[in-house]
Amino acid sequence: MSARPSGGVAFGVVGGSSAGIASFTITLDAKGSSDAILLTGLNGRMPAPGRYELTGGAPVGASALRASCIAGSAERPTGLLRATSGTLEITAAGSDHISGQFSFPGSGFTTSDASDEGAQVAVSGAFTSTRVSS
Repeated sequence: MSARPSGGVAFGVVGGSSAGIASFTITLDAKGSSDAILLTGLNGRMPAPGRYELTGGAPVGASALRASCIAGSAERPTGLLRATSGTLEITAAGSDHISGQFSFPGSGFTTSDASDEGAQVAVSGAFTSTRVSS
């Protein structure tokens, strides 16, 4: 199984001082029957341009992020797969924009057999997002 997501990109800090925990997320939304990707850093800050390790569990160190792939569409998801390793390269980042590319192998389950968490996926893609001024 492989995934090459396409669609919209959203990014920003989730949570904050009232919650006590903030994370920074980059979300590549599912478009049509495409897959969705969620990249999350738990330090609450936008990553600077550079290369970052991707994991499926708790990121170790300030330079690691979690990555997951929700297979299928938002209306009919067909699986959840988490990165087992991989890289995210941020090529540009600022308060109003972020761009980069990622690649990771993932494992998890598909809806065809939710009891089998051994499904494998190879995920790669690139993204560019610019916030619209209000």
